[in-house]
Amino acid sequence: MATRAQFGKIHALRRVLGLDNEVYRAILGRYGAESSKELEGKRLQGFLDELEDRAVQAGVWTRRTNETPPGRATTAQLRAIRALWKRCARDNTPKALAAWLKKYWKCDRLEWLATETASQVIVALNKMADA
Repeated sequence: MATRAQFGKIHALRRVLGLDNEVYRAILGRYGAESSKELEGKRLQGFLDELEDRAVQAGVWTRRTNETPPGRATTAQLRAIRALWKRCARDNTPKALAAWLKKYWKCDRLEWLATETASQVIVALNKMADA
């Protein structure tokens, strides 16, 4: 069964494409389903890909990539840094984190941290949390 995020994407694509119920059900039918809840695995991915391809070609959608630029901190590292910061800082706001990163790590934005530097930041924040 599709995840909540996948259902959201399906319906967002349906909305931006302006698909009426008849056309939407016809596309679903090509994947052997009467409802998006019936789709799983490759059929679900094929359905999502078709809707996304149509939307991109119509110019009403852009593909998002989850790829982190090479050498930059991973999504997991960024998540860990934010969580550790909230746990150990007196002022646990994103603005305070940005100021701390700039002062001690010479980095203007969290997302710009190098992978290795992000690892060092996580170690430092763990030490702060344990203190």
